[in-house]
Amino acid sequence: MDNARQSGDSCFHFDDVVVDRGNFCVQKVAEVRTLTPRAFDLLIYLIEQRGRVVEKQELFDQVWKEAFVTDNALTRAIKEIRHELGDDAGAPHYIETVPKRGYRFIAELKAAPNGRLAAGDLAEIEMPSVAIIEPEPAALTATEPAPSIAEHPVSGSKRHTRAWLLTLITILIAASAAWYFIIARRPAIDSVAVLPFVNASANPEAEFLSDGIANSIANSLAQLPQLRVLPMSNVARYKGRAVDPQEAGRALGVGAVLVGKLVQHGDRLQIQTELVSVGQDSRLWGGQYDRPLADLLSVQGEITQAVTDKLRVKLSDTEKQRLVNPGTANNEAYQLYLKGRFFWNKFTPEGLQKSIEYYQQAIALDPRYALAYTSLADAYIVQANTGVVAPREVYPKATRAVEKALEFDAALAEAHATLGAIKLFYEWDWAGAEREFKRAIELNPNYADSHTLSGHYLKAMGRVSETRAVVKRAQELEPFSLLINTDVGYAFYYARQYDEAIEQSKRTLEMDPHFLFTHISLGRAYEQKGMSEQAIAAFQNGLSLSGGDPSVVGSLGHAYAIAGQRGAAQKMLDQLQEMTRHRYVAPYATALIYTGLGEKQQALTWLEKAYEARDHWLIWLKVEPLFDPLRSEPRFADLLRRLRLAE
Repeated sequence: MDNARQSGDSCFHFDDVVVDRGNFCVQKVAEVRTLTPRAFDLLIYLIEQRGRVVEKQELFDQVWKEAFVTDNALTRAIKEIRHELGDDAGAPHYIETVPKRGYRFIAELKAAPNGRLAAGDLAEIEMPSVAIIEPEPAALTATEPAPSIAEHPVSGSKRHTRAWLLTLITILIAASAAWYFIIARRPAIDSVAVLPFVNASANPEAEFLSDGIANSIANSLAQLPQLRVLPMSNVARYKGRAVDPQEAGRALGVGAVLVGKLVQHGDRLQIQTELVSVGQDSRLWGGQYDRPLADLLSVQGEITQAVTDKLRVKLSDTEKQRLVNPGTANNEAYQLYLKGRFFWNKFTPEGLQKSIEYYQQAIALDPRYALAYTSLADAYIVQANTGVVAPREVYPKATRAVEKALEFDAALAEAHATLGAIKLFYEWDWAGAEREFKRAIELNPNYADSHTLSGHYLKAMGRVSETRAVVKRAQELEPFSLLINTDVGYAFYYARQYDEAIEQSKRTLEMDPHFLFTHISLGRAYEQKGMSEQAIAAFQNGLSLSGGDPSVVGSLGHAYAIAGQRGAAQKMLDQLQEMTRHRYVAPYATALIYTGLGEKQQALTWLEKAYEARDHWLIWLKVEPLFDPLRSEPRFADLLRRLRLAE
């Protein structure tokens, strides 16, 4: 017998607690406490190993007895035990946390007057589920001796049958009532967050799978208009961290949280998922999958379907079909697409180029993969808009790619948003851009990029009040998106509300002080307030973060010129000229510096070069305060006319 056991085979006594293994009961200060079966088994195992640090993996192996389980399950069970026993993790009396290792039971066991809970206590235990209660025989009296089965075999059998039928009916009624009050009346959950899945593989290259699966599930769920799904930008802060789903859900303001853990072993994939209700503090569902990597698509579909079922989301046939449709039936093409998204999210020139290569490989395997075509077009657009490649070199490629996407899936919201971006930034087809953005929002109101792009269009047109509503909606959908929050600052800037622009940019930098584009928006607002020193500092920060991006050089050169530092401004001009020898430099950047120096004709010459190059910054020429000194020039008016931006 284990020397940790006291007073019989089934009970443990410590402090004012009695744990009765035989009857699955815990009593503290004469009050019965209820633990879930897993938490109860965990408590028993820790008691039996009293005084020894029990590693997490050992607990998984001995208590869960499953091949794969998340750390969240263990954390939640420990939390449940502490809550019921009144223990404090910071000053434990019963269970001590040993950081990065496991847990240790530290209470002293003691002998008790008897080896189990009192019978009266056990009779009063309220079980969490419906209990089967056998009817007790009636008390016997001296004047009415109990009949024997031998004397009345038939009647006794009938009485027993009737008793069991009554019992069965009672049980069924009780079970039905329990189902109705616990399950049927549970309200549907209307919001969910999919936290970044944990890559528990020894191979860090499997990160694209853990990131990609979580992203894909979130994107699929986000297509359902009745369900609010937090985008991955909102939950990115939880990546690589040990997370309590309940606490994360409360912080994010959602009704449920999906967490997951992934391990790749060669060509096999193990995925563990849990869906947790935040309001009810309970586990709604858990799934474990050990499949070949070739089954990735079907596993992902099963997880998505299970989540909607447990959230009690009512779906139309069309929604059901789109929900589990990843856009391709080719598993290898899908994995290549996920790799493309992984590198796209790095948002670096190298990452963009790698993403393009993976998208092209995915399309080669599935030439009808609409989402891969759309993502390929997006990568080309970002290459052009960040000055990595000349717009005329890649925008035609983007156009061909998105047209292919729409050929194969005319109802793909992402493709309509991308086509709108091409019409806005490259073709300067304002009506066409607005039409595509409206169509994208109609198809998927929860796709934040459609609202953001629509906001760019409205800013360019000078439609201030409409811009405010659209960027607010984008911010509601993705409140932690750095790009969207920066765009909110630009909305204030183009509306010439510079104090609000500065405050919004500062709030965004509190989220991430290293986000390049926010430093640029802040510097421009400072310039318009006449705060040259602060503007120069903001642009210098941006230049350092960008590694010498030409557009930031142009902004800094303009700020130097406005501040009267003409020599420093000229150095920025020389730097841009040198850059043109080995990379594409948008003419717009040079036009900025000449405008700041007051050399209007040179500035206009470079703006016309920007027009020929199809520089995307020109879409805001009508509302850009930096070019106010040029507005009285006939060449400037002609440029607005050619852009179809004239009043």
